[in-house]
Amino acid sequence: MSVCLVPAGRTTAGAAISKIILWLFVVAALVLLAQSNSRGFPWLPLVTAAAAVAAAVGGAWAPERTASVLLVFIYITPALLGFLANASIIGDVVWLAAAAGLIAASPASLRWSLPPLWRPPLVAWALVLAVTGTIVIFREVDFIAWPLGDLDITKQGPSPIVLMLWTATVGLTGVMGILWFDWMFAIFANDYDRFHRSILAPVAASWVLSSLLAVYQATVDFRFLTGFWAGFRRATGGMADANPFGVIAALWGAAIVAFYAGSTTKQLWVAVPGVLLSWCGVWVSGSRSSLAAAIVLSLVALVTVVRTLDWARPRFSPARLTLFAGALLVAGGVVFAAASRSSAVSPLTRIIAAVPGMSPQSLRNFGAELWYRGSYGSTAMQMIRDYPISGIGVGGFHTMVSDYGNTGVTMLADNAQNWFRHQLAELGLVGSAGWLAWCVLFGWLLFRTRGAGHRRAPAVIVKSILLVFALISLVGMPAQNTFVAITFWILAFWYAVLVTPPVTGNWPALSRPRIVWTAAVTVVLIAGVGSVLTAMTSLRPSLRAVQRRSEYSNGFHAEQPDADGIPYRRAHRRAVAVVNVSKPWMMLSVWVEDREIDRRPVDVSVWCNGVPVMKGRFRTAVPMTTYVQVAKDSPVLVETWASRAVDPPDREPDDRRERGLLIKWQAVDRPPPGASTR
Repeated sequence: MSVCLVPAGRTTAGAAISKIILWLFVVAALVLLAQSNSRGFPWLPLVTAAAAVAAAVGGAWAPERTASVLLVFIYITPALLGFLANASIIGDVVWLAAAAGLIAASPASLRWSLPPLWRPPLVAWALVLAVTGTIVIFREVDFIAWPLGDLDITKQGPSPIVLMLWTATVGLTGVMGILWFDWMFAIFANDYDRFHRSILAPVAASWVLSSLLAVYQATVDFRFLTGFWAGFRRATGGMADANPFGVIAALWGAAIVAFYAGSTTKQLWVAVPGVLLSWCGVWVSGSRSSLAAAIVLSLVALVTVVRTLDWARPRFSPARLTLFAGALLVAGGVVFAAASRSSAVSPLTRIIAAVPGMSPQSLRNFGAELWYRGSYGSTAMQMIRDYPISGIGVGGFHTMVSDYGNTGVTMLADNAQNWFRHQLAELGLVGSAGWLAWCVLFGWLLFRTRGAGHRRAPAVIVKSILLVFALISLVGMPAQNTFVAITFWILAFWYAVLVTPPVTGNWPALSRPRIVWTAAVTVVLIAGVGSVLTAMTSLRPSLRAVQRRSEYSNGFHAEQPDADGIPYRRAHRRAVAVVNVSKPWMMLSVWVEDREIDRRPVDVSVWCNGVPVMKGRFRTAVPMTTYVQVAKDSPVLVETWASRAVDPPDREPDDRRERGLLIKWQAVDRPPPGASTR
């Protein structure tokens, strides 16, 4: 399968609409993340906007140089900016904003430059993330509050703010990765040397800086830019997370060989110190999967170089040999110093601790634990069975893993420990159609091509890196990290340009483009409709709280006692609460306090477990009371609605919260004679 990369054609209406949808999601997610994280770093919204504008200006005038500057910081931004606010997510937000500005300034910002065969599945994948991710964000506030508004929500587990921000981060990472992939096809499709110089070189430089920082952390000060990882004695480099750093260190140990094997200078010997630095980074990160990856990739790189280089030609002059020996000595000294002086927990130590014994049963148990990972795997499979069409929603696994399954143990918020399983659980089978189809197409390219001529060696190595990355993703989720995900797309593009001859031509065209694009749009529509239906029913937060019999309140102010000591609450225009009732009847009383109620009456409605129990129009502040028969010792879902926001006489001047009706409820054995009942 030999294909050729060519620039994108004209902008079509469909391409423009899909790109506009994605850009709206990107902007909204960045605003949400920047604004919500500004408490720890008040300047974050301004810094984020400045980064986007600066990158857009640079992208319009010098896109390659702007990209190079941006990529030099790819592996050190989390630690540098996270240090300012004690939150590594700050680095993700600012870097992604700059990347968005760079891509938006491209002439191809409203058209797709992806190869025709890959375009439908990747566009469908990105749109599913954007559309369903938006639905999930509003779902987590029960479609009552505005994500950036005042949230009066009380619940068990992570707060809605955390859940919304996580969903925005996951969706933004996925969408920006595909947009970055598309942008590289628009800029570097037929110029490998420019890609090598403007993209690969600065990413390699960033990896070196991050690895040197990890060496410093492991040998001098473990508390320097490592956060809580210092307590585990694991270095994070500039990525603020030991596991993604370990993966990057392992991948770049082989990638640096491919970088020089595919360069025009052919100075392959320069890669040797890089390989040693890679091993040093893997070791001090303590990542077990990264150690296995480093072993495999180092062997592949070594065998590939030995088999492909022309050893008959004299390549090492005395000066080069001396310089090579010196570089090797220095790099070896760094590795030895890191190993001898560092108190880092090595990946080998963690592997030995994880294997209880060498008996067949112990090894089987270890294999089962590696696959199921403390019930996270089995919980993901249960989610797939329960929501096979549209999944539980983008970012939903972290949201619901602690209370979803029936494992009998408390599970902390984490991923499914398998990228493919995680995507199926969150997006469902239909929502996953895009990424599944693209994985098949890209896998076909990997297995049917191997590069030619001087590109054979780097192509083999990059292919091995991508395959190892896929294997790691079977027992972990490195691509959950923003910068690891961007690295994957860079590696995928690298392989595509390595195996593609730069001659005039096209990728194989779609045989029936209308059918394929109709299928892609159908996937997005089904995933979106399915997400809305589940968000309004079984995956609605208040209904999940009912199923768990846990506390939940959304849109209610803090309770206050009335003259009889019965607590009452003021609600927003819309509000919902889960009330645990210990008796067979529940008294409900509502009223409205407003300065203009005599001239502007207020309509109100109240539901219990989805059934209307009260409806009326208030022209005075006289309460309306009814008694509702409920199941004893069962949670009751109470929902309220007011036709407009009110202005009560006792409002404080600085209180800008939305106000609607007032309500109180109380469990009783039976209603009094003559009382209104439902």
